[in-house]
Amino acid sequence: MGKMPIFLFLAIVAIVAGGAGYAKLKFEEHKQAQNQLLMQMSAIRKEKLIALDMLKERDEELTLYRSQSEKLQEGLEKQSDVVEKQKVAAKKLAELLAKTQKERESFKSERDTLSRPDSLPCIEAISAKDNAIAALLGERSVADKSISQLKMQVKKEEKKRDAVVSQLNERETDLDALRTWKESATVELENLQAGTRTASIWQAAVDQRTKDACPEPVPPILKIEDLAGLLQKEKLKVGAELGCGITNQSTVLLKNWPLASTFHCILTSEEATPAKKRSVTLEEEEEEKPATATMSEAEANVRLMQTLPAQVVVSQFNRTSSRSFKEDSLDVVHFAAPYDHALYDDALLLETLEQFWKKTRLGGVLVGGLVKHDVATPRQRKLAALNAVEAFARRKHRQMAKYGTGTWAIRK
Repeated sequence: MGKMPIFLFLAIVAIVAGGAGYAKLKFEEHKQAQNQLLMQMSAIRKEKLIALDMLKERDEELTLYRSQSEKLQEGLEKQSDVVEKQKVAAKKLAELLAKTQKERESFKSERDTLSRPDSLPCIEAISAKDNAIAALLGERSVADKSISQLKMQVKKEEKKRDAVVSQLNERETDLDALRTWKESATVELENLQAGTRTASIWQAAVDQRTKDACPEPVPPILKIEDLAGLLQKEKLKVGAELGCGITNQSTVLLKNWPLASTFHCILTSEEATPAKKRSVTLEEEEEEKPATATMSEAEANVRLMQTLPAQVVVSQFNRTSSRSFKEDSLDVVHFAAPYDHALYDDALLLETLEQFWKKTRLGGVLVGGLVKHDVATPRQRKLAALNAVEAFARRKHRQMAKYGTGTWAIRK
């Protein structure tokens, strides 16, 4: 395959780096805005607590003033009852005084007409009446003074009551203003919380886009146990393996990957390599290379199901094998074939990578090269296969990780 021009490669790298820098800049701007929102929310919460304390104090003062007002009202009512009684008593005294005055005038007229000595008892009676009238007048004067004092005291108490009522009205006005402010502060706080939730959603979207643009690198994978450890650590559960009939690493992989729930073994029947263009039977292949002979579907299924806890699905590889999988349904795709296998032919390799890339979810891994290749495999064929995989990764704006003597991995 022809190599990509250096200026085109640099342009792609610049675009990817610019996209990551732009996403990082937006993330920093959003982080600053979110910090400002959090500071505003903290200030509003403090003001709200202060307002609540003021409301509590005003409520206590209002309760005290109401209690005092009720006591004053009770005292006014009692004094009003005393005044009424004094008025009734004064009225009775006035009536008695008027009656006594009439009697006095009657006796006086009788005294004037009486000048005889035998009229002395009448004069004494008139004097007694005069004394009684004088006593009644004294009592009336005392009653009038008491009534005047009570009226003055009632006026003072009414003024105190009016002052208390005025203070209560002012406190009610202050409380209404505080309640209005509290409601507006609550609405503003809710708006800020809604803005914070929106900002959190936006930040999550930015984080996801940043993660999609710059996926986490794949840690070194030098053997099948390393791949199993990576899948176990990232809690991946669904995988597919292409060419597991050539090498028998599926058992090792699944034994070290207990979280696996479903594992698809896609058997490749093509055993001939470009270096060995000949047709052989299964018996001849077993005699020639018993350690790498391809098992039939039934044999592979029985062997894996008897030893492994995961659900193993065995199928035969062809150019439409990927159609049986939904998009974003696989966590890992393992190319379990040596570089001298037909699976690494340029056209078939790129077609297979493209098909299974669509079936791998974001964050999933495509990995290959763990199977030891034939020492007789030309170095140029291995390099050509790795260059094809790397070119595919660049087209997907991803970086191919390469470890050891030929292991490769791509994070989607």
